[in-house]
Amino acid sequence: MIRLRSDLRWGILPLMKGWKEYNTNDGQPSYHNEKMNKTTSTRPTSCTHLTSTNKVALSRAHSLEAEGVHIPKTIKHAIEVVQAIGERFMWVDQLCVPQEGDEQVKHANIQRMGHIYNRALFTIVAGDSLHADEGLKGLHGYPGREKQLMEDGIIKNTRMVLPTRMELNYEAWEE
Repeated sequence: MIRLRSDLRWGILPLMKGWKEYNTNDGQPSYHNEKMNKTTSTRPTSCTHLTSTNKVALSRAHSLEAEGVHIPKTIKHAIEVVQAIGERFMWVDQLCVPQEGDEQVKHANIQRMGHIYNRALFTIVAGDSLHADEGLKGLHGYPGREKQLMEDGIIKNTRMVLPTRMELNYEAWEE
């Protein structure tokens, strides 16, 4: 792992371009990216997501392992990471925010996203993936270790770790 000098800032990288800090009512900073809020993603129709009709079924223990439920490989890998560090809970937008139905409920949940992510222990982003079924590189099926860049404190209580040869796929985020 390569540790960056403290005088180098991630802000010079395109990854951070567009992020702005906002003050919230509770005095904690909130971070917001206009381009990412305009994202339209395509989800395979077979991919399980929270709706008003399956809300009760998905709330049951082990429901994600049930027949007919398709959880993308990236989410499965993220679950493994969370379990490996001893955590029991994880927020997944497509499984926690109703994706169909009452638009007011969906909008209210989207408005809470900044609050949710600001209080997260960490956030997993598969920024170099074309779709959710590619998985997280470095877990299964990706042999070898890549050099990484690491920077602490860009955003309060955060650490950013990126592979040195990572190619980000901005096309999916910039529509």
